[in-house]
Amino acid sequence: MTSKLVVNTIEADTGISSVSFASSISMNSTAKFHFSAAGVDIGADTNINRPAAGVIGFNVNGAEKLRIDTNGHLNTSGIATASNFKTGSSNLHSTGLTVGNNFLHTTGINVGTGATIHVPSSNVLTLGTNSNERLRIQSTGVVNIGDTTATSQNGRLLQIGKTDRSNTYLELRTSTSGASGIVMSDGTGGDNSGYRGTMEYVHSSDYMIFKTAATERIRINNEGAITVQSVLTGNAALVYLKNSRTRADGNKYGIEFRDSSSEANANIVIEQNSSGNNAAEMQFYINGGTGGNGLQNGNHTLRLHQSGNVEIPTGNLFFRSLSSSTPQAAPASINLGGTHSNAAGNGTNLNAKLKVWSDGTDLMGLSVSSNQLDYILTSTSYAHAWYGGASGTTQLMRLHGSGNLRLFNGNKLIIDAAANADGHALINLGSDHGTNTETRAIDIEGSWSVGENKSITFTHGTGTTQMVGQINSVHYGGTPTRTSPHSGLRFGKLYHTTDSSSYTMTLDSTGTTSADLNLSGAYRSSLHPAFSLSASSGQSNIGTTATKITYVVPSTIGRNQGNCYDTSNHRFVAPVDGVYTFYARHWFTAGQTGTIWLYFYRNGSQIKESRMSISSAPGDYFNVQLTSTIFLSATNYIEVYGQSSSGSIFHVSTTAFHTEFSGFMVC
Repeated sequence: MTSKLVVNTIEADTGISSVSFASSISMNSTAKFHFSAAGVDIGADTNINRPAAGVIGFNVNGAEKLRIDTNGHLNTSGIATASNFKTGSSNLHSTGLTVGNNFLHTTGINVGTGATIHVPSSNVLTLGTNSNERLRIQSTGVVNIGDTTATSQNGRLLQIGKTDRSNTYLELRTSTSGASGIVMSDGTGGDNSGYRGTMEYVHSSDYMIFKTAATERIRINNEGAITVQSVLTGNAALVYLKNSRTRADGNKYGIEFRDSSSEANANIVIEQNSSGNNAAEMQFYINGGTGGNGLQNGNHTLRLHQSGNVEIPTGNLFFRSLSSSTPQAAPASINLGGTHSNAAGNGTNLNAKLKVWSDGTDLMGLSVSSNQLDYILTSTSYAHAWYGGASGTTQLMRLHGSGNLRLFNGNKLIIDAAANADGHALINLGSDHGTNTETRAIDIEGSWSVGENKSITFTHGTGTTQMVGQINSVHYGGTPTRTSPHSGLRFGKLYHTTDSSSYTMTLDSTGTTSADLNLSGAYRSSLHPAFSLSASSGQSNIGTTATKITYVVPSTIGRNQGNCYDTSNHRFVAPVDGVYTFYARHWFTAGQTGTIWLYFYRNGSQIKESRMSISSAPGDYFNVQLTSTIFLSATNYIEVYGQSSSGSIFHVSTTAFHTEFSGFMVC
């Protein structure tokens, strides 16, 4: 069957008015449709036409909306009613449009409602929303977000914000267990070259870290605490705080520590001077709770001067805990170094090692000179004083500025030697125990010129002559002889209703091993060995056997001084080495003839005797006596014995009137 094109000829118009096909039109690969410049109408309001040679135009509602020119450019230029370029319902998609090298429009491209892509100048591309530019890619490749002006620093490829903005932020969002950050790299690899420097936030633990050389250097934990980590290869500071303000006298800068109310709690302040490279001083302030801020707000507690001096304007200096602690090998201490003054006791402000008090001229303190510690008071009006007792209010001792040392409230001076001193007296001295060991307790030194003497004085007033007694050592000088002493000990100046200036007893040298005791007055001693006894009652007359006689102390005139006569063993016992004198007296019986003997025995052996012989019987009693002066060593003892030649002619007798045994130590 042959296909035909049927044309309606009923219409009066020339040409083909309308053609209807019951099926599609098929054409071979070389066949063409030819249209006039008016183009093709698609419906009543759409037309594709040829507005100029080599140009295709697209009209909608009687007006051209889009043109493809002879260069292949997609162009809306010159079409006043054109404002949108759309694919699909609202957006321009990369999958819906293929663009060659040239895609130009002087006013840009609207993408949906309010979104634009614009080329405001050569090699510049912008993106906008809500009729405002939001992002710009400069010809240098620099990306601006929120600004149209390119930075002059070409190395800064991303610039965000503008000077008219009050706030600008860059947000990096992750999950609560993720990490976000900014990475600085010098390579594309997965090793450390891709992570040379980073700022990272770890959301799972809420901390931020900063890395250099691919190693963590600073960490800020979830409470704001900062940790600095470094392994320095040389001697360098971990932190530098630099003030570039021009140096001037009185300029200050520093660190301020604030609390949750943004009030200063403490400050560290650097104050400059007018010259040099060092700070004039470093100051430390602690806020006393008064509130407020500022570098010098609060109590000025510490000042470090440029000269090296440390000043504490307010407060005190404490070491470690104020409470008691257990003993330790390294307790709190102050080390003032090894320097010392060039003069002993030098009290100038420069030479004192420790100034406990100073008004700039005078001081009280400590210094160190060659091999000694100097306690310094620069005025005789000042004194060293020691206090103790409850709250430390009781004065114990005072060393006056004049040099006098005084102990108060009956406090005692106790000086221990090898053995401790007792504490009975106001001055108590220990001793060095041992056989033949001397303890030199007190030395009074002198040049001991002729007449030079030293005293120990007991006073009853403030006057120099108001004495109760005095012990004095004197050097007489001259040429000593038996009667001219070279030195002596003098005792006296005894108060006797009034003051005295006389020495009543002297012990004067007569040689290196001897001395004379000169006494103005009587010698008395309740302990000097002496006794006076009478024969005890009940003793019979003594016959031819030597018999010991016993004695008692008469109640009225008798004496056993020092109890040296042993009344149990009936003997005198020498308490010390010395020379003693003894005397004994008894009777020859009346009407008898013969011989009687009276003996002294020492340590059980006869040493002295007295003998009486009578050939013609006397009508009365005759006494027999024995006296002797002998040397006794300590513990030697003396006993009295009697004996008769016949019968019982030795009459012992009794009572102090008729009998006697007495003695005393001579020296």
